[in-house]
Amino acid sequence: MEELNYDDYSTLVEDSSEPLNYDAYSTLVEDPTDPGVPTEEMAFESAMKTREVSTATRSLTEEERAEKFLPPVTDTFMDRLTERLISEEKFSPIAYRAVKDEKFLTYGYGHYGKDVKPNQKINKEEALDLLEKDIGDRLPAIQSAIPNFGNLSEELRVEIAQSWFRGGMSGSPATIKLINQGKFKAAATEFLDNKEYLTAKQRGRAGVIPRMDAVANALKNEGTN
Repeated sequence: MEELNYDDYSTLVEDSSEPLNYDAYSTLVEDPTDPGVPTEEMAFESAMKTREVSTATRSLTEEERAEKFLPPVTDTFMDRLTERLISEEKFSPIAYRAVKDEKFLTYGYGHYGKDVKPNQKINKEEALDLLEKDIGDRLPAIQSAIPNFGNLSEELRVEIAQSWFRGGMSGSPATIKLINQGKFKAAATEFLDNKEYLTAKQRGRAGVIPRMDAVANALKNEGTN
């Protein structure tokens, strides 16, 4: 596959007031035969790098790991979460506005914020580093909102965390309350009983449906309440 032509791509995103034209974007970067594009293979390779990072921290004591919000060395949560987010968010080499009325731009693997400037570029290695930082930055908020988070199944922790990235779980205090009460089936129902999920297709955001379904299924699998 030819190297990405940033001049061509910039015509799609240089006007940050308009949403990204994904159809046009896909002709530039979503060649499924190229191992460097956002495919399952890419997610796997990136997850392997995350495991290497985890291996490098095995010498830390339990107290040091807790201070850094790192999981136990026998836990694959961080690896699975990184792989999952790469698969879901996809890689964007240049900043874009995913939705027209969003305040800030996005690039890399779903990194969103005031630090992302119009036409700013990032490579995959930098994007992975930034994703790992974003995960670390969000974990304290998740653990604060759900004190028993570390004792939940790995499946549910991954789904809660991936949902937190896109705002689904953090924007549903009623769901969080039910999780903290151990009422997982009720939490699953509550999580999907909202405008974002029910109107996703009409708003052109159908992509959020499988991500939210995955959270609900993990909640249902967690217990019988």
